Amino acid sequence: TLTDQPCRPAPMDTSSSFATDQDARIARLEARLAQLEDIQGAPRVSRCKRLATLLLPWAALPRSEQPRRVQISEARRVTTKSARDASVHMEPPKLSERITSFLDIEKPSGPEGSASIFSSAVNLANTVLGTGILALPRSLSFAGFVPGFALIVGSALVNTLTNVYISDAAISCGWPASFRKLSDKAGGSSLSVLVDCSCVVSTLGTGISYAIVAANGLSRGVPLSFGVHLAPLPPFSWLGLDEHLAWVAVVTAIITPLSLLRSLDALRVTSLIAVAILIAITLLVVLYALPEDLVGDTFDACPTDGSANEQSCPPGEASYFTTMSGVLDALPALAMAYACQISTPTLWNEMYQPTRGRMLLLYLYALGGAMTLYLLVGGFGYSTFGSRVLSNILSSYPASPIINAARIGLSFVTIFSFPIQAMALRQSIASIVDEARKTCCGGAEAGKATGPHPASIEAAVTLGRLDSLDKFEITPGVLPARMSSQGAIGLSKSGEAMNGEATGFFPGLPPPMPMPLPPNGVPVSPSLSGVAGPPMPKVVESVELVVAPLPPASDAVFELSPSLVLPTVAFIAVATLLSAMGVDIGLVIDVVGSLGASTISIIAPSFIYLRLFPDSPLVPAARATLLLGFVVMGWGTAKILS
Repeated sequence: TLTDQPCRPAPMDTSSSFATDQDARIARLEARLAQLEDIQGAPRVSRCKRLATLLLPWAALPRSEQPRRVQISEARRVTTKSARDASVHMEPPKLSERITSFLDIEKPSGPEGSASIFSSAVNLANTVLGTGILALPRSLSFAGFVPGFALIVGSALVNTLTNVYISDAAISCGWPASFRKLSDKAGGSSLSVLVDCSCVVSTLGTGISYAIVAANGLSRGVPLSFGVHLAPLPPFSWLGLDEHLAWVAVVTAIITPLSLLRSLDALRVTSLIAVAILIAITLLVVLYALPEDLVGDTFDACPTDGSANEQSCPPGEASYFTTMSGVLDALPALAMAYACQISTPTLWNEMYQPTRGRMLLLYLYALGGAMTLYLLVGGFGYSTFGSRVLSNILSSYPASPIINAARIGLSFVTIFSFPIQAMALRQSIASIVDEARKTCCGGAEAGKATGPHPASIEAAVTLGRLDSLDKFEITPGVLPARMSSQGAIGLSKSGEAMNGEATGFFPGLPPPMPMPLPPNGVPVSPSLSGVAGPPMPKVVESVELVVAPLPPASDAVFELSPSLVLPTVAFIAVATLLSAMGVDIGLVIDVVGSLGASTISIIAPSFIYLRLFPDSPLVPAARATLLLGFVVMGWGTAKILS
């Protein structure tokens, strides 16, 4: 619609004259094409508005005369006025009911079997945050307060842009979104394999480091803080495991079922716990930075009783500005501090009504919250120890029960972050294997999309560039027509896409909003030239979204597909083995992490957006972020190797 009045498409014509009155309908189509030729040369926005007015005659009516949207539930359509009035006066769920629903991971957190925006936000925030937050004070010691804060804020904006690139591309390519699908449309199978390999490399390095940090932190922190030793206890004593191996087994027992969960939405509870722990650590850093007369001796960062860390005490000088080389040294770490793009396609698939506005709100919650924590930890940590701050801010503080508890909490943060990496890795490995099978085994189709996400029609006209366009109300359980970058593409009854431009539907113009199929579900093939052409939808008086049934949803909590379970189990086995052996592969992890993370977080989203939306107003920004991605990858890798 062209106003802010919500509305619902008119019902489809199901009369028997549909098939017999073909000539009259083709004549109507020719008349509309003649009208379209008159507006073909109009400016883009004007053309889209006039096109929408032509296809939706009631859109030009006064607001009071437009049809009102009917709220639709999963069980039925509420069509009567009394039912609508009853739904208006329904009491919202109580807080206890909301908490209970949130904690029940067997059920989706949002309506209609989808994820709520809060669940998506905590999962995205858990992907962003991690052990890297403790290295921010050290990065600020390289750059100084002013450049460091500018890099933290600028990196948040850059990563918000790259996430917007991914969600816009997802709206364009349709549900379900994946890096393979987006990359394949932007650059073919070669690009999709490259992007999936980058995702595998990034998640593999991050996940292994998480497993090592978790096992080391618990094996040292728990006995020191609580005097609890696992080695003498059964079943560890029966197996002859030492203290470290016992904690490795505990970590494996926790991460395995979490990594085998079917959806990110099911990880919302553990993600919320991880974010809460990091907020508590942030509060701890702030307390240690406050003057002693406000917090007392308990939070003295450099006590005089001999427990202070000699590497950080007495504190060094904290500068507002340093050198340009110092700023460049801090650039890779701060630019990658918000790396979360591996989860964005999955979050878009699961989230309720993932329109561009709601996705922007999601990024604001997750990345804005992460930026706030980064500024607090980086600023207060750097001001406490100055240039002598260590790469892990917790290591700079004196040994105390509070710091030991923070280290144990950090171990659980890595445990709860591991499954997110595992889910992204298994999807990428499955895509690579699928592409290899398709290439080597006769080109069998694999990973075929089941249709687009039931998002709004907002994306049908240049991805919501016309802010005045409202959203259609889509019936749950059906799929709207696939959204393209410039228009809508209809779906046949079998779910196959029918591109309007390919069929000559509106020659010279972007494909229009989708038209309905005849009542028998078989598309007809009229042609203006008199020659039968490819199948295309027919035009009727009222415009209706072409829909196809959603595939039946599985009620399983855990992933059951062998193609996804096997990579997950292999990933856990590799991480567990390296953690148990105590192998120092930090340099390898840093290098592959720098290459893979910069590719999947900045370079790939920017390139995909440039290929899919060459006429978008965000093209200059995408070019800038693409260049930044190569700079971060090159400089970061060189810095690690040096």
